[in-house]
Amino acid sequence: MPVCTRIDVDNPYLLATFKLPQIHELAIDCSDPKFSMIWEKRIAVNANLSGLTLLHMKEWSFDGDLTPILQSLPLLERLIIRSWRGVVSFRAFLPMDAHGTSGLKQTSGDGQTLALLCPRLHTLEVEGQDPSVEPELIPTLKEIVTLRAEYGSPLKHFTFSEFWLKPGTRYEVNGMNGSFTMEKLVLPEAEAFKLDI
Repeated sequence: MPVCTRIDVDNPYLLATFKLPQIHELAIDCSDPKFSMIWEKRIAVNANLSGLTLLHMKEWSFDGDLTPILQSLPLLERLIIRSWRGVVSFRAFLPMDAHGTSGLKQTSGDGQTLALLCPRLHTLEVEGQDPSVEPELIPTLKEIVTLRAEYGSPLKHFTFSEFWLKPGTRYEVNGMNGSFTMEKLVLPEAEAFKLDI
């Protein structure tokens, strides 16, 4: 009997009805304002996604909390999010204490043990957002890159891509030797990610 390991679905309620014990790659429409709750209460309970290594979140169009989603994905290595807005979602990538409090203002020397969600995450791609027009994002991005490296889970690829203008643009966010840089690249033929199923 064939086993489903990859799925691309537009209805999160439909995914919640499946029992998918060996799914490794998932693309899902996240435009429902209650998506985090649907994921936490229905999808994570019914579909065993603990082995998921790639998640493509299509149309994450609100400043929502990613924590309930990322908590159920310990093996996640690559995350692609389309249409991200605001700073709140990024906080899920910072180290957290046992109460789920962000480690943004904490350091490892204060006696608290902080944990990372998705410790194997090496690629984070954000489509449809230009960080240069949201300067409030930059300090948070810097904290994500430097703190994840400090806690042993460095992001090898952290990219923002914008496809609406021609040519497209891409920002590479890098942390190396304690420094933080953003490099802007112009892409003549940039295309959004699609899960090929």
